[in-house]
Formats: sequence, structure tokens, C-alpha cells
Amino acid sequence: STVYRTLQKFKDLGLVDVFHFDEDHQHFEAKNASEHHHLMCIGCGSVIEFEYDLINSIRTEIPEAADFDIKRAELRVTGYCSNCRGKDVQVSTDKGAASSRVKEEIA
Repeated sequence: STVYRTLQKFKDLGLVDVFHFDEDHQHFEAKNASEHHHLMCIGCGSVIEFEYDLINSIRTEIPEAADFDIKRAELRVTGYCSNCRGKDVQVSTDKGAASSRVKEEIA
């Protein structure tokens, strides 16, 4: 479709990042200066962005400890969001599942 061709063009131009959360779920995000990670609900498919200082510190510790040049580090955690938790939900197969742009900072 036209939307996906446009998103692919944006990716080719370096304007967006693409995350492949499973074989049927691609998540497109505008290039962002701050590194963040993702919580993905396996009930409804929503994606919540979050930052976590411990994960970010790994980017400095690993290169020093292992003499390794990290180019990209990402973390995806799957589970159930507050809306799905406790409900009798089935895993979402909706390719157009919701995506939440809420940024969470986890202490």
C-alpha cells in the first residue's frame, strides 16, 4: 500500500527506524536522538517506549570490558499492559495493533 511504500522511502532516507517485533508486526518511529526501549503487549499489540538508566549504562560498560564497539543496542520486553493484565485475552494477531507513543522512565 502507499503508506508502507512511503514509510520504506523514509527508512531509505534515514528519517525513520524500523523495529521488527514479530513476523507480522513492524514498528516505525521517527529518528530519535534519545535511545529508548520497548514494552510490547502480547494481548493487544500495543508498544510503549521507555528509558532505563541501567540499560543505558551497559553501552559504556560492555565496550570497556569486552573491547567491543556497540553500534546499536535495543531491548524489547513482552508481557501484558495494564489494560490486558487480568483479562482473559488472547494473543493479538491484528497487524494494525495499537502503538502507544507514551514514553515511560523506569526508575
